[in-house]
Amino acid sequence: MPGLNRDLVEHKLPLRPDKKPVEQLPRRFAPDIMSKIKAKIERLLKSKFIQTA
Repeated sequence: MPGLNRDLVEHKLPLRPDKKPVEQLPRRFAPDIMSKIKAKIERLLKSKFIQTA
Protein backbone atom coordinates (compact mmCIF):
# COMPACT_ATOMS: atom_id res chain seq x y z
CA MET A 1 0.00 0.00 0.00
CA PRO A 2 1.51 3.32 -0.96
CA GLY A 3 2.83 5.31 1.98
CA LEU A 4 3.16 2.39 4.40
CA ASN A 5 6.39 0.91 5.63
CA ARG A 6 6.99 -2.26 3.57
CA ASP A 7 8.61 -3.94 6.57
CA LEU A 8 5.22 -3.87 8.28
CA VAL A 9 2.82 -4.70 5.46
CA GLU A 10 4.68 -6.62 2.76
CA HIS A 11 3.16 -10.04 2.05
CA LYS A 12 5.08 -12.93 0.58
CA LEU A 13 3.92 -16.26 -0.80
CA PRO A 14 6.57 -18.88 -0.17
CA LEU A 15 6.65 -21.20 -3.17
CA ARG A 16 8.33 -24.56 -3.29
CA PRO A 17 10.41 -24.93 -6.46
CA ASP A 18 9.72 -28.68 -6.58
CA LYS A 19 5.93 -28.19 -6.70
CA LYS A 20 3.74 -27.07 -9.58
CA PRO A 21 1.11 -24.39 -8.85
CA VAL A 22 -2.49 -25.60 -8.75
CA GLU A 23 -4.45 -24.50 -11.81
CA GLN A 24 -8.09 -23.54 -11.41
CA LEU A 25 -10.74 -22.65 -13.95
CA PRO A 26 -11.78 -18.98 -13.97
CA ARG A 27 -14.93 -18.24 -12.01
CA ARG A 28 -18.01 -17.08 -13.85
CA PHE A 29 -19.86 -13.99 -12.71
CA ALA A 30 -23.03 -12.28 -13.84
CA PRO A 31 -22.31 -9.38 -16.24
CA ASP A 32 -23.39 -6.71 -13.72
CA ILE A 33 -21.09 -8.16 -11.05
CA MET A 34 -18.23 -8.48 -13.56
CA SER A 35 -18.40 -4.78 -14.43
CA LYS A 36 -18.17 -3.90 -10.71
CA ILE A 37 -15.17 -6.22 -10.31
CA LYS A 38 -13.39 -4.64 -13.29
CA ALA A 39 -14.05 -1.13 -11.94
CA LYS A 40 -12.65 -2.10 -8.54
CA ILE A 41 -9.53 -3.64 -10.12
CA GLU A 42 -8.94 -0.52 -12.24
CA ARG A 43 -9.24 1.67 -9.14
CA LEU A 44 -6.73 -0.50 -7.25
CA LEU A 45 -4.31 -0.47 -10.19
CA LYS A 46 -4.51 3.33 -10.57
CA SER A 47 -3.87 3.85 -6.86
CA LYS A 48 -0.89 1.42 -7.11
CA PHE A 49 -2.38 -0.69 -4.31
CA ILE A 50 -1.98 -3.70 -6.62
CA GLN A 51 0.19 -4.31 -9.67
CA THR A 52 0.18 -6.73 -12.55
CA ALA A 53 2.46 -9.72 -12.34
